Amino acid sequence: MKLTFKSPFWWWAVLLLVALCLLSVALAQKEQEPTRLAVIAFLMAIFLSMVLLIYQRAFTERRRLEDSWRASEEALRLSEERYHSLVEQMPDGLDRSTPDGKSVEVNPALVKIPGADGREELSQADRKTQIHDGILQDVTARQLAEDARRQSEERYRTLIERLSDGVYRSTPDGKFIEVNPAMVRMLGYASKEELMAIEIKKQLYFEEVERNVVVDQLQRAGGDKIDIFRLRHKNGHEIWVEDHGQLVTDAAGNTIYHEGILRDISARRHTEEALRESEERYRSVIGALTEGVVLHGADGRIIACNASAERILGLAAAQLQGRHTADLNWRARHEDNTPFPAEAHPAVVSLRTSQSCTNVVMGIHKPSGELAWISMNSQPLLHPNESKPYAAVASFYEITERRWAEEALRESEERYRLLAENSLDLIELLDLNGNVMYASPSHYYVIGYTPNELVFQNLFAFVHPDDAPKALLAVNELLDSKTRKTLEVRLQKKNGAWIEMEALLSGIPGPGNLVHRILFSARDIAARKQAEEHLKSSLKEKEVLLKEIHHRVKNNLQIISSLLNLQSGYIQDSEAGAMFKESRNRVKSMALIHERLYQSKDLARIDFAEYVRNLTTHLFRSYGVNAHAVGLEIDVENILLDIDTAIPCGLIINELVTNALKYAFPPGAGGKIRIGLQRENHGGLALSVSDNGAGLAPDFDFQQTESLGLQLVNTLTEQLQGQMEIARDDGTTFKIMLHPHHGVESRKNF
Repeated sequence: MKLTFKSPFWWWAVLLLVALCLLSVALAQKEQEPTRLAVIAFLMAIFLSMVLLIYQRAFTERRRLEDSWRASEEALRLSEERYHSLVEQMPDGLDRSTPDGKSVEVNPALVKIPGADGREELSQADRKTQIHDGILQDVTARQLAEDARRQSEERYRTLIERLSDGVYRSTPDGKFIEVNPAMVRMLGYASKEELMAIEIKKQLYFEEVERNVVVDQLQRAGGDKIDIFRLRHKNGHEIWVEDHGQLVTDAAGNTIYHEGILRDISARRHTEEALRESEERYRSVIGALTEGVVLHGADGRIIACNASAERILGLAAAQLQGRHTADLNWRARHEDNTPFPAEAHPAVVSLRTSQSCTNVVMGIHKPSGELAWISMNSQPLLHPNESKPYAAVASFYEITERRWAEEALRESEERYRLLAENSLDLIELLDLNGNVMYASPSHYYVIGYTPNELVFQNLFAFVHPDDAPKALLAVNELLDSKTRKTLEVRLQKKNGAWIEMEALLSGIPGPGNLVHRILFSARDIAARKQAEEHLKSSLKEKEVLLKEIHHRVKNNLQIISSLLNLQSGYIQDSEAGAMFKESRNRVKSMALIHERLYQSKDLARIDFAEYVRNLTTHLFRSYGVNAHAVGLEIDVENILLDIDTAIPCGLIINELVTNALKYAFPPGAGGKIRIGLQRENHGGLALSVSDNGAGLAPDFDFQQTESLGLQLVNTLTEQLQGQMEIARDDGTTFKIMLHPHHGVESRKNF
């Protein structure tokens, strides 16, 4: 025990020391041996203080020992109480016995232990009961737990060994700690030892970075993650695995090892790839379809659609998704224009009845207000072993144009039916054998048979035997060439009389564009035949009369020409004789026109090319021109001219050729005359007469000439609404552009 200022002995020692000090000071002041007395007083004070301190320490120690004894007794009492409580409550048995083996104290737990009623019985108790310093412990439960744990570990190890999935444990640096047989088989190794000897990063992964990626993802996931990646098989090919992996860490968060379960999903991945490719092909096919395809959910709402559905319905996919078949905006209609109820929609019917619907025609309104007609099919989609569809697929195509075509066809058929029933001509529909399939009502009025009497009868039974071969030939040609055939046949009336008909055979195409029906129409031509015969007779008479007129005009002109020739024989003046000669040639040119018309089959038009050759031949002979000295070139198209155009053109050529023969070539000189006549693009005629002779004088004006011939040429040109030009290069060329109102036609060679 320490001495403190709170102790009374301390204060007594201090007071005694102070008193002695005061006494020493008093004695010193009286100077009675001050030094010795002061020292003695001081030493006595110290001695007395030490005595007091020793006494105080002894007193304090005694009190401490007394307090300690009392505390020990209390602690012993509390310890005995805790001991007794512990002994009573402890699960182990407690036995206190004398050296001779007599039990002094036992606790309740000992009594509960089997075979523990006495020392002898206790020694013969279950071997699982042990005695430790008088304490018996029942380890039966612990032993059972250890056995269960051992059996569980055995079952766990057996399970791991027999798993079809690979189980592994590896170090962070990439070495296997433990693997199961399935892991060895999965990676293609011969033994567990061979697999555990490899370096994971280099031999199990194709790239080391792949291992790092797997570990990084596992760490970011908090050390537990399901991942899919590829590994290298021992033979080098890749296998795809699903890894249920985790990181095992210590208390500091450092990775101790990796462990997990690997499942080979290569086959599943290949199946998924095949399924993905199949889905892509399916989507491509659905997307390429011209038909609209819509997927309806179980509630009838649209889930998905293809591009054709968007085009046909006039809505984008985003607008269609979620839209219900009962949406009033569709304004669906039946073919008879009555409202189409939502519950009758094919997709709704398939969802309700689990049955497919086909060729349901309905009209819907697009957002633009246009009414579109579609033909729809629907098919329910069901899970295996379920009867209620989870969705329905509706496919449809637009038939608006087809419907319009059907309406047009119906209207056309109605019009043709009305025409056939109200026509006076005979109209029949025949099969390829000539059997009547339809006959118009007009048959009764023309040949006396009703349509019902003719149906299923053969047409050739009513054709005159002499006309049957050509009728059969016409039918065969129709089948071969598919072109319409016209022929005249005689049909027998109901009263036995024969009626002459003009028939038209037309082919009706069928599958493969082949004729599969024949349309026969015939008209009574008896009156027309009589009129044609009368007209032919009348035309024959007129042709004879017209030829006679041309013949007489030609003869009269020949007489005039002969008279002029006779009269010129009495004229002594050469100039007057030349005038008579020119007049005779003019008359001859007109007479040639009538001669050609008289000899031609066409009494209205003349072959002008042939006429020009005859006219120039006559002129060369008339002027005695040597054909070897002066050549003639004629370039006239095959043109037919009527008499009103041919005579003026002939007179113009006559005058210009005569002028060239008289003045272009001096006696003994040679040259060439060229005559051309071509049709222009605008419908006019380009007539040219040229020579390479001496040419005209530079100051010659053909508009102011006194020559009768050129005056006649100017007059005739104006009559034909033409314009004349003269070129003086290398001789003389007269070019006349003629614009006759009519009477010009290209000649055809028959």
